[in-house]
Amino acid sequence: MKFSFFIALILLLTFLNRESFSQLEEPGYNGFNPPPQLDTTNANIATPENVFVVYRIQRAPNDTMSFHIANYYKQMRNIPDENVFGLNLPESQEINGHTINVLFYDELIHDNDWELPQTNHAWQYVQNYIMTPIENHLDTTFSNGQPLKDIIRYIVLCKGIPLKVNSYVEYSGNSQNYKHMVAVDGLVCLIQQPDPNFSILTDVFGTSRTDLYNPYAYQDRNFTMDYRFVTNHFVTTGGVQLSYLVSRLDGPTYEDVITLIDNSLNPDLSGSSAFVLDAHLSSGLGVLDLRNDATRTHEIFQSLSVVDTFDATDNWILDFPGNVIGYSSSGKHAGMPLGYIVNDLEFTYSKGAVFNTYESYNGYVIDINNYIRRQDNHGLISEFIDKGGAGGVCHTYEPRVSTVVKDSIYFPTYAIGYSAVDAAYQGMTFLAYQNVVIGDPLVTIAWGKQTLTQNTE
Repeated sequence: MKFSFFIALILLLTFLNRESFSQLEEPGYNGFNPPPQLDTTNANIATPENVFVVYRIQRAPNDTMSFHIANYYKQMRNIPDENVFGLNLPESQEINGHTINVLFYDELIHDNDWELPQTNHAWQYVQNYIMTPIENHLDTTFSNGQPLKDIIRYIVLCKGIPLKVNSYVEYSGNSQNYKHMVAVDGLVCLIQQPDPNFSILTDVFGTSRTDLYNPYAYQDRNFTMDYRFVTNHFVTTGGVQLSYLVSRLDGPTYEDVITLIDNSLNPDLSGSSAFVLDAHLSSGLGVLDLRNDATRTHEIFQSLSVVDTFDATDNWILDFPGNVIGYSSSGKHAGMPLGYIVNDLEFTYSKGAVFNTYESYNGYVIDINNYIRRQDNHGLISEFIDKGGAGGVCHTYEPRVSTVVKDSIYFPTYAIGYSAVDAAYQGMTFLAYQNVVIGDPLVTIAWGKQTLTQNTE
């Protein structure tokens, strides 16, 4: 009875208190000073040995979806056996008198006994059952005599691993909740810190959302292809290390995730597919910032001879005569209706196509069973995946403009040869926040600059 009451209260407060993205924006575009450029990595393109795949061990006799996704990806990408790891995640766990539940088709880690001021018991679940087991496996597993922790660049979370964590009612429109209600992926990025005393419970929980900047953001701001991600390299001035880039293989259904993997295996390398930049003239602050970023992106594309279609009027771009490799718009904030990604966009997506919209809750839910809980008529990245997209970036809660992944870095770096995940994180301003990256970290759509290890065409 108590459980049902709290679930009802969560849903009621979410409905009553939600605020739109455009009402919550900070004025201006930047809101973020890019970190100093670090030494170049000049790294070769990543290989399967650099990818660590995490799935959820079945929670019921017939629930092996997460394992099957991990196994399919492993086979398709030839991921080594030691690079695949299962997590045993309890559906309900008491932590210091608080009952932590995994809710809503495994997407939410929630403190059922939340209180004010917010406490970090739900975060302790993430630390104890997700971060620590992953870190221990990487520490104690070796490949050809080298610790796996030093080989891995990317951690891939398979559908079934929870999407987000909160320590309060499921609503983030109040400033006190911004760093309490975050994406699980952003916390997993922070394992393997050089400081042995670092803890997400004391160094991240409850801090300002802008306290922890992303040291990989904007690193290749001149588009040189000299900054492919490697571990143990990108560190903030305060000593926080971005050890791994975390993405997930996720989508509305199991079949959608398998299709996403298939669409990532042979991406469009023609260079003829277009990035759609649907900017608008409306005065909403979220719309204004998208327009500024899209304009900047278009100018960069022109200098790099990348194909795009750009519109800064209040008309919607609903179709394109050629194939589409990337899509961005203001979605709901430009007046687009509920379900516009499925019902109104008539694009042919190339294999490897990615998504980024300036909408707060475009990653609030991923699983199709949770669509009833979507926020207003925000577009969803899962709808894009359902239409054949290979992933992109999204937000689990209200992000504010300064934390949205910037197209002007994300799209051009992807276009010139960075992996989809490298590109997304270079456009991401802060860590341990609302941002989620969906997709295969081995996807690239251009040859890029690299050191060849064998003759190839």
